[in-house]
Amino acid sequence: MEMNLPVIKLETRNLTKKFSATEGVADISLQVYEHELLTLLGPSGCGKTTILRAIGGFNKIDSGKKYRACRPKSGPPVWYSRATTCGRI
Repeated sequence: MEMNLPVIKLETRNLTKKFSATEGVADISLQVYEHELLTLLGPSGCGKTTILRAIGGFNKIDSGKKYRACRPKSGPPVWYSRATTCGRI
């Protein structure tokens, strides 16, 4: 019997982006699974846009890793550690 395990489509591990000694985000780790919706909720200035821009490749991250899974037309998902042309998340 084949089991359908959840597929992680996006993962960050200890993502950090600093603009100064006190501004930025640090150690953001998350996993987003296939068919899952992620919402970032918080007050103005808490880092929501910074996280999204870092994940999207618009802000260079200072440390940590981000991964995107892209499923080719056949075979298992392929993991990329930077923005690629494999499609949208």
